[in-house]
Amino acid sequence: MAQLKGLPERSLKLVQEAASKADSDALRNALLALTVGLSSLAMGLIIGMLFAPRRGSETRDRIAQSINRASDEIQQSASNAAKEVARVGSRAQDTIQTIASRIKRSA
Repeated sequence: MAQLKGLPERSLKLVQEAASKADSDALRNALLALTVGLSSLAMGLIIGMLFAPRRGSETRDRIAQSINRASDEIQQSASNAAKEVARVGSRAQDTIQTIASRIKRSA
């Protein structure tokens, strides 16, 4: 934010609040998507096990495979969430710089 020096204090505060809200919203949305995905995966696993009983060894193998798939999906979801947060953060920073430039020009 060092580039924003010289802006009127109120304008700087407004710009910082807008950036903070954008980052917070993006993180909240990413975490919500991750939570919904994991909940759906868990429910599918439980329902599948209840309605398709197998021998013990088969069930353990299927559970292990399901856990591995879930782990891969969790890692992918977390990676996607991190990328989205970074993308939104970058957009917020660009927006802040644009607003700061406009405020400087109008001051």
